[in-house]
Parts: sequence; C-alpha cells; structure tokens
Amino acid sequence: MSTYLRAMETAVSFIEDHLQDEIFVADIAAAASYSLYHFCRVFNQIVHHPPYDYLMRRRLSAAALELQDGNQRIIDIAFAYQFGSPESFSRAFRRLFDQLPTQWRKQGVRDPRVLMNRLTSNHLAQRNHDAFQRPTLVKKEAFTVAGLMMIVQDDAETAVSGSSIQSVSKLQQQFKQPPSHTIYHYPDYWAEQGKPVFVGSLAENTELPLVSQTIPAHEYACFPLPELDGERPLLTDYIYQTWLAQSGYKLAALLEVEQDQQLLVPIEVAG
Repeated sequence: MSTYLRAMETAVSFIEDHLQDEIFVADIAAAASYSLYHFCRVFNQIVHHPPYDYLMRRRLSAAALELQDGNQRIIDIAFAYQFGSPESFSRAFRRLFDQLPTQWRKQGVRDPRVLMNRLTSNHLAQRNHDAFQRPTLVKKEAFTVAGLMMIVQDDAETAVSGSSIQSVSKLQQQFKQPPSHTIYHYPDYWAEQGKPVFVGSLAENTELPLVSQTIPAHEYACFPLPELDGERPLLTDYIYQTWLAQSGYKLAALLEVEQDQQLLVPIEVAG
C-alpha cells in the first residue's frame, strides 16, 4: 500500500502542476510510472476518485476561486483551465456547483466545503488507513439541546454570552459533565459572519447562561471521528468533496452534529 500511496501522491502533484496545461490521464499515469489501465484502477482505489474526475474537480475549484477573488473575464478563466469554450466551462461548472459561473461570481463568498481541495499525503493516508470506515445511515427524530453558544469570527472565537471563553475546548470545559452533543452550524457563508456557530448540550447545569436549540428530524450519514483533532478537517474534506459527490445524497441542512465519537451529517436524496 505504501508504494501505491507514494505513486498516487506523485500523480496528484503532477495534476496540481498542470491544472492549466493540456494533459490527459495517460500523461498522469506516465508521471506515476504506471500503465494506463493499472493507474486508473489504483488511483480510484487510493484517491476515491477516478483520475479524470479528480482533475476536473480541481480545475473547476481553482477556477471558482479565481471567479470569486479576481477580475478576470470568465472566458479567460475558461480557456486558462483548458475548457474549449465558455459554454463547455459553464456546463461543467453548473454540474459541479449547481450554479453558472456568472451566478457564482455575483454571489461572492461561498461555502468553502463545496470546493475540491488538493489532496495531500495526509488525506490519502487517512482514507486508506485500516481504521477508515464508510458511513452508516441512520434516521434521528427531532431533538432539543440546551447549552452554550459561540460564534467564530476571523479565526478568533467569541462567546455569544459575552464570557471570556476563547475556544470550543474551553467552552466544553465549563460543563460539569461532558456535553452529549456538539453542533456546528453553517448558517450563512454569504453573510459577513461566514463562520460556523457552535452549540454544546450538557447533562448538568452551569453558572453560565444557556441557550436551547431544536434540531429537526433528519437522516444522517454517520462517520467515526478520528482520534486526533488535526485529522477532522481531512474527514470533512472526504465527506463534502468525495463521499457526497458519489453517494446520491445531498446536504439536508447546513450543520454537523458530534455525538458518541461520531460526526453526523444531515442528508437527503439528491433530486
């Protein structure tokens, strides 16, 4: 497996170096020193995407960032990322993001979870580790939690209650018992706030003011949380950029629930 991982890291690096160049899957296979047939099979196994699908998702995600942040003409961005015409670029963009490039640019700041990040060696190692598990699907009835809430702003966390709590972990430490749920909301990436809201439920009261939150009934995809906090972003990349894209489901609500060492993502059948 380690040989395959190193070869696919080479393939991913080759793709990243040539996002704006005319390349074919055979070129990527050659960079990894594999035959085309063997390369496609191994890439799909290790990366969890067919090579052409990964290439297109990375090109479109890079183009989306340029649409969002720059002033280049859409036609120039389309040609830069090897689309033969603005029409083919618009069709591919809409299939991936459910919006035309013009709509995306007008919308402004977007939920970054929908963009395909460059997969690192850590991404590949996690999704090919023996402990990595596919999700289970469960249905949960509506439930209400009472706890503490904070809003994340500009990478600095500020508690809504006005306390001096500076991090989610410190917020959790205010509970007399460990919180039974941790809920991350992603309410509005198009607003100035643009960061998740945290709500923690608790079994016993605290001296701090509490808020209550009712979560509607949903079906959830349940993923085991990694033991290390630093690996959580790798898992969420897998969920939003790989698993959802291939599962036939879409997000039913912009939130995540942590419960019993699992990350629960609300889903519904994609229409």
